Amino acid sequence: MNCINKKKENIILAFLMLSVFFINIRHLGQIGIFTVLDDEFGYWSVAAFLHGLDWSSIVSQISYYSYGYSILLAPLFWIFDNPYIMYKAALIMNGIMSSASFWLCYDTSRKIMNETHKYILLGISFLIAMYPTYVATSSIAWCESLLILVCWLLTWCFSSLNEKSSTGRFVLVGVLTVYIYMVHQRSIGILIASVSVILIMKAFNKINWKQFWLFTIPFIILIL
Repeated sequence: MNCINKKKENIILAFLMLSVFFINIRHLGQIGIFTVLDDEFGYWSVAAFLHGLDWSSIVSQISYYSYGYSILLAPLFWIFDNPYIMYKAALIMNGIMSSASFWLCYDTSRKIMNETHKYILLGISFLIAMYPTYVATSSIAWCESLLILVCWLLTWCFSSLNEKSSTGRFVLVGVLTVYIYMVHQRSIGILIASVSVILIMKAFNKINWKQFWLFTIPFIILIL
């Protein structure tokens, strides 16, 4: 019976993940150019720079935009020759990130609310993924979907972080804590919160020195 219930849960989870993906890319056929200025130019110009292109005549007239999201956009310059297709590929990436955020939301809720029926958690997680702002911003090739994903990744990591956690999880938290700041400087609050939690956990001996340094070393390297 448990195997059957697990199979049903996985089928529903897969269906909802696909639903989130397709809802977020539903306007794909109607969109093919930048629609939000200057934001999109800012992120794509850094990606172009990483590809060896010079868009300085454009970006010299706008504010600086960070490079965390641009790192994901840069490979599109190598894969595609058509900028129209490149833009659509970026929107598909947004759809994938939104779907992954839904899964992380659900898996996190299972950890912290394990006595709640899984179908209720699936429904709540789906409603969170359908938050209008999340859906609207996924149709724009800027960093919002990535910020949501990294925030959920950190939440997922912290929800079960303790002395028994794998070494890789502490390294991942250290990397993600700085990376989300690389994506957008307004996430400085998340960076401060992550560091604070690690310091508090160490102060109360919830983690050991090895785990503390597994977080701290990649954090310092990326900050520098």
